[in-house]
Amino acid sequence: MSQVFFATGGTELTRSFDATTPRNWYVCTTPDTTRTFSEFQNGNWSAAFVFWGSPTGQVDNFNAQTFVNQIRNTTPQTPFFLIVPSQYASQATQWQRETGASGYIIWNNTTPSEFINQVRTVLTQYNIEAA
Repeated sequence: MSQVFFATGGTELTRSFDATTPRNWYVCTTPDTTRTFSEFQNGNWSAAFVFWGSPTGQVDNFNAQTFVNQIRNTTPQTPFFLIVPSQYASQATQWQRETGASGYIIWNNTTPSEFINQVRTVLTQYNIEAA
């Protein structure tokens, strides 16, 4: 079964996961880049989703740009997807291009089931077993 990593930066995005979240999805709630990357290195991931919460990717002590660069340098074969808050939806395509992400999800603080379905749809599009 595919293992999927979610780098949330410890933000409010963590509320988008609940008891219906597949067990093979790991939601990293660590609020800083270094520890998030350390947790990422402890697994064998089929895909990663990265919360890109601001135009720079910086939210508190989590820098999505730095994290993306780290995973691209160490595991370039792992596809990653951005999770972009709805207020930045118009910039999502540009950020995808700039980061080399495989795709993105627009997050509008939906219910956990809606969010999980969005993630499953993206994983299915990339032939990654979504669970």
